[in-house]
Amino acid sequence: MRHLNLLSSITLILMLAGTPALANPLQSEPPLNTQVEWNLSPNGLLTVSYDSDHNGKIDFYTSRSLVDSYMSSQSLATIAEIYVGFPIFVVDYGAVHYFYISSKEPLFYAVDFNEDGIWDAIYQDIAEDGVNGNERFFGSPSGMASKNIVPLSQSASAR
Repeated sequence: MRHLNLLSSITLILMLAGTPALANPLQSEPPLNTQVEWNLSPNGLLTVSYDSDHNGKIDFYTSRSLVDSYMSSQSLATIAEIYVGFPIFVVDYGAVHYFYISSKEPLFYAVDFNEDGIWDAIYQDIAEDGVNGNERFFGSPSGMASKNIVPLSQSASAR
């Protein structure tokens, strides 16, 4: 009986604690300077990729709306003074640069649990106010996650 109580207690503790990555796959966006790469999608969203566990494989993504984009010979510092607080992405063409100015916060967050390059869970943040619990499950291109498996509003703290 004593072993059964001990086993029940351990099981309960493990269930309550859970694995943070499984309890809530959504995390706040890492600092932009830790990005692995960025890309402008044909739909106009600028997607930033991260390796959050530092194993050399991309496992976390954010997608932002574009606020503005244009070619200019101005410096990044000058453009940053115009768009204070907005992330700016630059393609350098020598004397001129192409600037992509994105929204301050992501519209979408995506997680690739098994790091195979296919997004497993996508969350939408319509308010674009950062990860704070009001994000909604948007879909699972890989089919690995579902709205019923990973309910963000009921999950534990982010990893």
